[in-house]
Amino acid sequence: MRNHHLRLKHLAAVFLLVATLLPTTPAMARSASCTREGATLQLLSALSCLPVRADYTGAYNRSAQFGSSWTDDDHDGLDTRAEVLINESTTTVVMNTSGVTVKSGRWYSLYDNKVVSIAIQLDVDHMVPLAEVWRSGSASWTLARRKSYANDLGVGWTLRAVSLGENRSKSDDDPSLWMPPYQGSWCTYLVEWVDVKIRWALSMNSAEKTAIRDNWMSAGCSNRAKPPKVRVRLAP
Repeated sequence: MRNHHLRLKHLAAVFLLVATLLPTTPAMARSASCTREGATLQLLSALSCLPVRADYTGAYNRSAQFGSSWTDDDHDGLDTRAEVLINESTTTVVMNTSGVTVKSGRWYSLYDNKVVSIAIQLDVDHMVPLAEVWRSGSASWTLARRKSYANDLGVGWTLRAVSLGENRSKSDDDPSLWMPPYQGSWCTYLVEWVDVKIRWALSMNSAEKTAIRDNWMSAGCSNRAKPPKVRVRLAP
């Protein structure tokens, strides 16, 4: 009996040692900072805030699942596209005669490092595309919540005015399949991608996570004097 108890103690000690040596899983690595409003995180650390899982592959229909058009949630006569264009223009915008559509202003297109002054030459891009959001967790959301995502004006990084061509080149790809042609934007792009995924409690697949880390390193983002940081701003 004494030898039996000794063997049990020995096995327990072995199991404890093995547990301490096992690699930390993403779920274990998540800290309170991942959900603390206003926290700022280094990008490589912030990756542990997001669960890694295979993409959901259920049928996707943009209009049915996210709404067919921009909304006017504050009922001021301006839809989400107009609000983004007004907020991001570095000069006072010019509106059309009805006062609801933006005609001109001055915008910086992050993806290609261009300045654009004519509004119809811009798309308002979802930093994390709607189809990617569908694959990353929103299939379980209500339609109202998906529409809230599609029209999220609560932060400045879910929606961004960019050149038409670059937005359409990006399509619904994640960073493992598409990165902005202007490499000088990569650090900001990757931070904002992770910002959005944390804000909306989305997941990422393993190729996406690897690409974010690799592109961050290849662009020398960590070597900057002040690398951009992920900001925790959770969606309502």
